[in-house]
Amino acid sequence: MSKHIAIGVDIGGTGIKAAPVDLRTGEFLEERYRIPTPQPSTPDAIARTVAKVITKFNPPTKVPIGVAFPGVVQHGIVKTAANVDDSWIGTDLRAIIRDYAGHDVHVLNDADAAGYGEFKYGAAHGRSGSILMTTLGTGIGTAMIVDGTLVPNLELGHIMIDGHDAEDRAAESARDRHGYDWEQWIEQLQKYYSEMERLLWPDLIIVGGGVSKSHHMFLPKLRLRAPIIPAELLNGAGIVGAAAAAAVSTRREKDESKAAEKSAKDAAKKAAKAAAKAAQATPPPPAPETTRPDPGIVPMSFSATPVLEHALARLEPLSQSHRDDLADAVTPGELWRTWYTRIPSPDEMVAEIEARLAAQARGEVAPWAVVDAATGRAVGMTTYLHLDEHHRRLEIGSTWLGRDAHGTGINPAMKLLLLERAFDVLGCIAVELRTHWHNHQSRAAIARLGAHQDGVLRQHQVWHDGTLRDTVVFSILDREWPAVRSGLEARLATRMAGLEVR
Repeated sequence: MSKHIAIGVDIGGTGIKAAPVDLRTGEFLEERYRIPTPQPSTPDAIARTVAKVITKFNPPTKVPIGVAFPGVVQHGIVKTAANVDDSWIGTDLRAIIRDYAGHDVHVLNDADAAGYGEFKYGAAHGRSGSILMTTLGTGIGTAMIVDGTLVPNLELGHIMIDGHDAEDRAAESARDRHGYDWEQWIEQLQKYYSEMERLLWPDLIIVGGGVSKSHHMFLPKLRLRAPIIPAELLNGAGIVGAAAAAAVSTRREKDESKAAEKSAKDAAKKAAKAAAKAAQATPPPPAPETTRPDPGIVPMSFSATPVLEHALARLEPLSQSHRDDLADAVTPGELWRTWYTRIPSPDEMVAEIEARLAAQARGEVAPWAVVDAATGRAVGMTTYLHLDEHHRRLEIGSTWLGRDAHGTGINPAMKLLLLERAFDVLGCIAVELRTHWHNHQSRAAIARLGAHQDGVLRQHQVWHDGTLRDTVVFSILDREWPAVRSGLEARLATRMAGLEVR
């Protein structure tokens, strides 16, 4: 498949349809493939079926795949479900399809997909301004594109008009439900589209759905400011729009990855330059004896977890007494759903703590709870990994902080405490930090420390969702530690003075 191809998948209440789409024209490159929607339409059943329709076209890894879903999809998570099982609500749509298909996908609401398809290749092709797409069927699906940008999940079919849900009176199904003739239904459509104009002031309104084939029966009779025209892509709009949206999302993520990588490199150079300048201005004191122990002499166990304290953060030996705080910390933003990192959910917290403590008992790790010094509540976890006392090396990893702790200075304070113990107390000659290739925020934060990127371990691990993880490896050497410490202390001094530290 060429770079101008993407695959679109449209999940419907009765069928799941897919086709490869030529992104230059919006045309199907092969005949649309359809499999009946399984009943009950549970997440596993539908994800398995979606994987089948994707596999039918055997797409290469780099081909974008978009999936349109009948419900609100926010950051990949299903928030509402129409015409499918209610168990979908709260499901990570992107992750579950990736698990079954073995291919990353991009997901969006089905009405948004149809609207974007009409904008790119159909009735609104080449148009600018505010475009409202409506689909009249069992309900009313809506999509809004403003100057080429999709505004997702508007659900404008559910606004209240005359005390009723709009789609109860104005959806195509209302004709049978209420026994409307054409004139009576047009009256309801007039109320609905007039309200849309009052609220949104669109430059163009597009009407899709099966009834749009009979557009001559009702569209000319509506009195509106904006032109109102029939859709052109009909039942292919969802597939085409999902494919087009996936191509845009893939390109955006690639650009963000490149930007993050450049930012990380620039930040590392800037941090190293600032740290070197600070170190030159204030030469570090002679290193204590413990930083250079005789070969074979271990100052103390690497797996020990004493309390480490800073004005902003305290590291306490991890225990089950932290579980409730940690369960609360991970809940905002549902961090455990982040696909490129491993963060326990509230229900998994007890088992996660137990696993880290068991590994510590075997001498494999040193786990801490990260505590906000201001509140005394645990807000995250961090761990020494890959303990190598003979070669005096370890890794700082398996770290996460609750969203409310971000930007508070807790993260740099935690890093300072961990690095001080590693270099000044345990006498390490090198400390590693590793992260997922797609965790751009983490990569930038590690580079900001002044850590050196050693390389990338490609296809390093089979990840929990079945994808292959590329691991980015950074390190700080003992000779680099004074400069890194100066940089951290400068950042924390700024925080303590009341200014923002990332």
